[in-house]
Amino acid sequence: MEPLKIPGNLNSLTEIKEYVRTAAKKAKLNGKACYKLVLAVDEIATNAINYGYADCIGDLYLYVYINQKSLIIIMEDSGVRFDPFKLDIPDFNQPLEERKIGGIGVYLAIHSVDKFIYKWVEKLNCNRNIFIMCRNQYNCSTIP
Repeated sequence: MEPLKIPGNLNSLTEIKEYVRTAAKKAKLNGKACYKLVLAVDEIATNAINYGYADCIGDLYLYVYINQKSLIIIMEDSGVRFDPFKLDIPDFNQPLEERKIGGIGVYLAIHSVDKFIYKWVEKLNCNRNIFIMCRNQYNCSTIP
C-alpha cells in the first residue's frame, strides 16, 4: 500500500480508519483483529492530534507493511514528544469515582494489538508508533 500523509486534525480520523481497514483486509485479518487494530491506531492518532498538535499544525504519516507473518502499521507525527508507555494507566481496581481521568485509550491501544512499539526518532524529530498484528495462521510469539 502507498503511504498516507494526512493533516493532523480530527477530520482526518475517518480516512485513517479506512486506510487501516484496507490494510487489514489486504492482510486477511479476521474481523475481531481488524476492529482491535483500528481501535489502537485511532486512539493513538486522536492523542497525537489533540495533544501533540494542540499548539501547532502538522501531518500524520502512516505506512503499511505486510509480510507472511504480520501486518505492521507505522504512524509518525512531529507533535510533542509522547511515549505512551510512560503514561500513568488508571488503576482499574479503584472505584470509578476515585480514578484519575485519562489513560484508558492508550491502555486499550497498547493491549489491542499483538505488539506495540514506541520510538522517538531523534533525526526526524518525530514520534513513531508501530502496531503489529499477527496474521491468523501464524504464532505471534515469533514476532520480535
